[in-house]
Amino acid sequence: MAFKRVFVVLVVLIALVTGATVIYADEISDNEQVTVSYTLGGLKDLELIAENEYLELYFNYETTVLAVKDKEAGHAWYSSPWDYKTKEKVLRGARQNELLTQLALRFDPNNVRRTNYDFSNAYEQYEVKEIENGIRVEYLFVEEWKTDHYIPVLISKERFEDILYNQIQDEGDRKTLRDSYNLIMLTETEEPRPAISGLDMDTVFKHYNLVILDEAYLERVAALEELKAESAELAAQIEAETDEAVKAQLTTKKSQVDRNITSTQRRIDGDWENTLWHLVDSVMNNRADLERYGQLKFSDFEKLVDNPTYLFSKVPPFRRNAIKDIYDGIDYTPLTVEHDHAEYGLDPTIANLQIFFIPIEYRLEGKDFVVKVPADEIVYPYKVKTLANREVTYPLLNINVLPYFGAAHADEEGYIFIPDGGGALIELTNGKVNFASFRGRVYGPDYTLEPKKQPTPFDQSLVPPEVYLPVYGIKAGDAAFFAIIEEGYAMASIISDIAEKTCSYNHVSAEFTITPKGSQPFGNQNEIAIYKPESYDGDIQIRYSFLYGEEANYVGMARHYQDYLVNKGVLKPLKVQEEEIPFYLELIGALPIMRPVMGIYRKVAEPLTTTEQAIEILEKLMAEDISNIRLRYSGWLKGGLEHHFPSKASVERNIGGRRGLLELNSFAQENGIELYADVRFQTVFNNTMFDGFRNRRDSSRMIDSLVAKNYNGNVLSPRRLDTLVPSFLKDFDKLGIQGLASMDLSTEVNSDFNKVRTYLRQDAADIVVNKVREIKEDYGFKTMFDGANSYVLPYTDNILNMPFDNSGSNLIDHWVPFYQMVVRGYIDYAGEPINMAGDFERNLLRTIEGGGYPYFKWSYAPSSVTKGTDFHNLYALNYGDSFETAVEIYHKVNDVLGPTIGKRIVNHERIADNVSKTTYENGISVIVNHNRHAVTIDGITIQGEDFIAVKGDNNE
Repeated sequence: MAFKRVFVVLVVLIALVTGATVIYADEISDNEQVTVSYTLGGLKDLELIAENEYLELYFNYETTVLAVKDKEAGHAWYSSPWDYKTKEKVLRGARQNELLTQLALRFDPNNVRRTNYDFSNAYEQYEVKEIENGIRVEYLFVEEWKTDHYIPVLISKERFEDILYNQIQDEGDRKTLRDSYNLIMLTETEEPRPAISGLDMDTVFKHYNLVILDEAYLERVAALEELKAESAELAAQIEAETDEAVKAQLTTKKSQVDRNITSTQRRIDGDWENTLWHLVDSVMNNRADLERYGQLKFSDFEKLVDNPTYLFSKVPPFRRNAIKDIYDGIDYTPLTVEHDHAEYGLDPTIANLQIFFIPIEYRLEGKDFVVKVPADEIVYPYKVKTLANREVTYPLLNINVLPYFGAAHADEEGYIFIPDGGGALIELTNGKVNFASFRGRVYGPDYTLEPKKQPTPFDQSLVPPEVYLPVYGIKAGDAAFFAIIEEGYAMASIISDIAEKTCSYNHVSAEFTITPKGSQPFGNQNEIAIYKPESYDGDIQIRYSFLYGEEANYVGMARHYQDYLVNKGVLKPLKVQEEEIPFYLELIGALPIMRPVMGIYRKVAEPLTTTEQAIEILEKLMAEDISNIRLRYSGWLKGGLEHHFPSKASVERNIGGRRGLLELNSFAQENGIELYADVRFQTVFNNTMFDGFRNRRDSSRMIDSLVAKNYNGNVLSPRRLDTLVPSFLKDFDKLGIQGLASMDLSTEVNSDFNKVRTYLRQDAADIVVNKVREIKEDYGFKTMFDGANSYVLPYTDNILNMPFDNSGSNLIDHWVPFYQMVVRGYIDYAGEPINMAGDFERNLLRTIEGGGYPYFKWSYAPSSVTKGTDFHNLYALNYGDSFETAVEIYHKVNDVLGPTIGKRIVNHERIADNVSKTTYENGISVIVNHNRHAVTIDGITIQGEDFIAVKGDNNE
C-alpha cells in the first residue's frame, strides 16, 4: 500500500474542511414528538436525515452525535448518552465532553489520545456529507495552535502596556498578565559582571549587562542601597563612639544590617542569574537553529539593548491556560505572537503538525445500522517537515469507533456481553471499580508482536482472553443492541468497562489497530518504540442490530448471530445420520523427547501410540458399544508432536510408518470411524536440511526485523502458507485419509513485518481463510479444528477445545455458552479433553450445559513418559487410567444428548443458584446442577454435580 502522509503542506489538508458549514439542529416537528418513550427524549436535539422501512437516522450537526430510532419498537439508540448533562456524576465540567466521542484515536510518541469532539468539533474542523441511506462525517483531528502559541515570550514594553491598559478591561486579568512577565533590557556597562558557569558572557553579551526593571526587583535593589548606607553610617558612628556600651550596641546593630545586606544581595544575585538563564533558554527554545549554548552570540540579544522588553516568566501549566484565555479574549492570536517575536529574531510560530484525517460513514441497511471507516482514506502525519527542516512522523496506532454507542447508565439493569471464551457477561455497574477494564484482541495474540510463552499451571498471565468471535453487545432493561465486526476484524480488540469507574455509563466497543507497534531494546534496561510505515488500509465495518423483549438477551444475540451466519452461507444445517453422539478421541502417536544417542542427548520421536496400538484401543471402545468415534491422530508426522516442516506428509516410522498409518486408515473406514490426521502449519518445530524451510526466508519477521520465535519453534510467514499447504495436501491426499485436523490454522493469525513486503494481521487472516477453504472445498477433506476463530466456521465439520469458560477477567460475572448456541445444529464440537481438565467434574458439566460431546486425549504408553519433558502438562495420558470412566461418561451423556443430535439450542437460562437449563429446538431440556448438593426444580431432583434431560411439550 502507499504510505499515508500529509500531502505537500498541512495547510492544504486543513483546507479540505475549513469550508465546512456547521449547521445547528432545528427542533423536530410536533408530530415527531408524540411519543413519551424515555429513550426518545434526546431526539429533540437531533435532525432526521435518513430513514427506511424499519429505522430512522437522526444527527446533530454541531456535536455530530447521532441516534437510530427503531420505528416498530419506538426505541432510540444513541451514539452518546443523550441525558449525560443531568446523569453523569463521575466526569465533571469539560471532562464530560468525553461522552460526546464518536471516534477516539491514539498516536505516538507517548500514546496520545484524542477525541473528535475536543479536537475536531471544537475547532469546527469537520465536514458532513449526505450519502445514500445515511451520512458521512470527515473529521480533521487538529489542535492547530497550542496554549504556548498564544503567549509572547518577548514583547516590547510599548506593545505590552498597550495591551495591558488599552485592550484588557478586567483588573484581575491585568494583574494576572502583569505578574507573569519580567521587564528587562540590556545596557552598556564598564563594571565587571558576575561569571556564569556554562555561558561565555563576553561572546553573548559583549560589554552589555542585563538590567531588570521590575518594580519589586528595583525595590529590593533600592533597599540594598539603603542597607549599605545604613551600614556605612553605623561604621562611622562606631568609629567615633567612645562609650564602650553604646559602641557594643552599635556593633550588634551593624552586624544585623550586614546580615540583611548579605541575604538581600544573595536574593538579588539569584533573581538576576535566574532571569538571565530564563532569557537565554527562552531564546534557545524559540530558535530552531540553536541547539547548544555555545552557538549563542550577541546578535541574538541585540534587540534588547536600551529597549525595555517584557520576558514571559516561568509559570505552571494551569496559569498558562488562564493567560492563553486572556490573550484569546482580546483576539491576540498566534499570528500576532509571530509578529511580536519577529522583532526579537525569534522563529515564527508553527502550527501543530499532529493532524489526522479520518472519515466515518453511517448507513441504514434494512433493520441494521452499519458504521464504516474507510481506512484507506485515513491520513496521518508521515515525514512532515518541522521548522528546523526535520522529518517527523506521528504513527496512528488505533481508533476506537463509537465507544459509547448504546451505553447503559449506572441505574439501569442488564449486562454487557463480550465474546471472551465461549461467552461472558459483565453485570451493569457490578461495583468492580478497582479492576482493570476488559480488553480482548479478536483472534488472540499476534505472535510477531507478543511472542508466545510456555504456559505453566500457575501463571494465569500467560492466558490472554480468547476472543474467537468478532461480536459484542449490551442489554439494558428490555432492549439490547448486538454488534458484529464485519470488516477489519483481525485488527480489532473488544474493550469494555463498567459505570462509576471512569464515567457513569457502562459501555463496550471495538478498537482497531491501524499501525502496529513494537519495541526494540535500547541500552541496558530501556526500549524504544518502532513501527513499520505500512498501515491497515482496508475497511472497518460494524453492523449494529437491535433486540427487544424476550429477544433482548444473550440468547437472542446468539440466535441473531446464527441467523446472520446462516443467511451468509457460513453455517449449514447438519445432515444427521447417526443415532449416537460422537465420541471424540485424540491419540498421540510420537513425542519428541531428549534421549542419549551414542552418548549425545538429542530429540528422538518416542512412540506413545503406534498405529497398531491405536487399532487396539479402538477395538476396545467398539466392544463397549461406542461406534461413532471421531479419531484425531496427533504426532503421526515425522518428528512426532513437534513434527518436521510439513512440506510433505512424511510419516514417523516409530509409530508404524506409512504402512501402519494406511492400516489404521483402512480399519477406521471399515468400522465407520472418522480419522483426522493432525498437522500444524504455522509453527515450525524442526529445521532439518532439505525439508524446504529456510529460517531467514520463511519465518515471519517482528517489527525490529528479527525472526519471530515462540518458545517451541519459529513463526511461519503467512505468505509461505500459499505454497506449503498445497504442497502438503497434494502429498497427504495420496494416503487416502478422509479427514484433516489442525490447531494453529484456526487459532493463530500472525503478521509478517518483512522488509520486502509486510503482511498485516488482516492480510494474514485472509491467507489463512483461503488455505482452510482449499482444504475443505478444493481437496474435499472432512475437517477438525481447534478453538476456533470465526473465519473457519464455513469450512469445519468439528471443533475441538471449544472454550466452555472464559479468561477469568476480574470484571466478568458469568460464563454463558454463546459460541455453542451459535453453532449447535450446524457444527459438532467438544471442549477440552475431559481427562486433561484440572477440574474433571466442572469440565464435564460445562460440556453438557453447552451441548458438547465427550472428548478424551490418550496414549497407549504410560503417563509417566512425559514427566520431566516439555510435555509435562500431558499428565493423564494413559488410556487405561480413564478408559472405564470414558465409557461410563459416554453412555450417560449419550442417553441425555442423543435425542438432541443435530438440534439447535433455542434457550439457556439460570434457573437457580449454579443450576442451568439448556433447551433444544425439539423441546428437550437439559438441566445441569453445578452444586455439590442435590436440588429440586419443578418437582424434579437433580443430584449434586449431575445432569438430567427433561422432555418438553413439543418434544419430537
